[in-house]
Amino acid sequence: MTSTIPMPLVLRRLVRARRLAASCLALLAARVRPIPPIVFVSRLPLAGSAVVPGAGPAGRFVAAGGRLIVREADGRMRELAPGRFFDVSDPAVSYDGRFIAFAALAHRDSAWRIWRVRTEGTQLTPVTRTDRAVDLTARFGAEAARFERYDDIDPCWLPDGRIVFASTRWPWRAQQGRALTTNLWVVAADGTGLMRLTSERNGAEEPSIDPRTGRIVYARWFFSRYFASDTGATTDAALAQPADTVDLWHALSAAPDGDFSRLQGGDPRSRAGQMAYQPVVLADSTLIGVRPERSSILRPTRFGLQRWRGGFGAAEPLFGYGAPKGWSALSPTPLPDGRLLFAYDEDGTGNFKLVLFDERGRALETIVDELGRLELDPAVIAARPQPPPPLYPPNTEAPDPLPFASTAAMHGDKRTARFDCLNVFANAPVDAPFLDAPKLARDLRIRFFGVLPRP
Repeated sequence: MTSTIPMPLVLRRLVRARRLAASCLALLAARVRPIPPIVFVSRLPLAGSAVVPGAGPAGRFVAAGGRLIVREADGRMRELAPGRFFDVSDPAVSYDGRFIAFAALAHRDSAWRIWRVRTEGTQLTPVTRTDRAVDLTARFGAEAARFERYDDIDPCWLPDGRIVFASTRWPWRAQQGRALTTNLWVVAADGTGLMRLTSERNGAEEPSIDPRTGRIVYARWFFSRYFASDTGATTDAALAQPADTVDLWHALSAAPDGDFSRLQGGDPRSRAGQMAYQPVVLADSTLIGVRPERSSILRPTRFGLQRWRGGFGAAEPLFGYGAPKGWSALSPTPLPDGRLLFAYDEDGTGNFKLVLFDERGRALETIVDELGRLELDPAVIAARPQPPPPLYPPNTEAPDPLPFASTAAMHGDKRTARFDCLNVFANAPVDAPFLDAPKLARDLRIRFFGVLPRP
């Protein structure tokens, strides 16, 4: 007795089998793609706390203990500067692939400073030192002692060989939580030419470089306790105009001199849609950022990765908080072939490991997972092409690259500020998530509300 299978069923099974075979081949091909050498930090968890070392105001300066590790392409591990530092964070690789800049604590009670070392482990050199140039006593009097310590973190190499980093050496406290305010500074690799780039009221940190434009992309803490009302600024929410809460870390970008800042990406229609701590931009203009569960990151929180294809648009959750997969995710780092490497707490145990995912978001493999330690802040050790020189708006001139005096010195310490809004009457592209600009008109005014520093 013989039986026949209907032809449509045969075709469906054949199609299914071919799809399965194609998926297996794709996964196999992805697995055999080599992983370039990477540098990362292996840090101890903070005893008795769920704070993630190095993340946000809650964890950016904690001293838990850590090592700077290189994972070679063949999987071998080696430590850089063994026994030299109590803790390390935020390694970044120069454009020629020869040097690594990182933040480090010499001792448990010392301040964070920027160091550099060759990738093979030689020529360990300090980049920043304890050399504050601001007279705190003249400005703050008896309160100067609260700003005596300052920390340098988050180094990132500029294409011209300088290093941009975040620091609390400009003395200020955030409006929420009284955390010390970070701002971006730049310095030559030999420690000369130090200057401040930003003057953010609440925080600017986690810089990276847009590979298409050479602009500095960074996370800005956008917070205000003031609300807009019909009569001006108010702290009474009952009198305020309807609006979402102004408390988030979003992605801004600026020219290498800190000028011409603008929103880098996100979904301006909601605050959650703009969350982009630790922002990185891919070669195709996709923005990837970290979305914290607690927007200010003042307390222990979960983190998740989200993506904006093309920079602006609806946020696409990837992994960790707010996404279908995983508990917490940090430190996104793209590989040259498009795969994504990041730190991943998959099940909420607090154990961050380094995991590699492909372009479609399918798990490929765990790269590093040492029991009892947190693997964070990976960076690829490889030469990469330099972006083109940044473009400046029409009718402006690119500044000299080295070095500027501080903003206060340039303006004779006058309490003035400049605001460049070059698109007041310009509409965004079709279907972009922005409201239409006001119609062209004369005699319009822009009202500013600011919190001035005390004398």
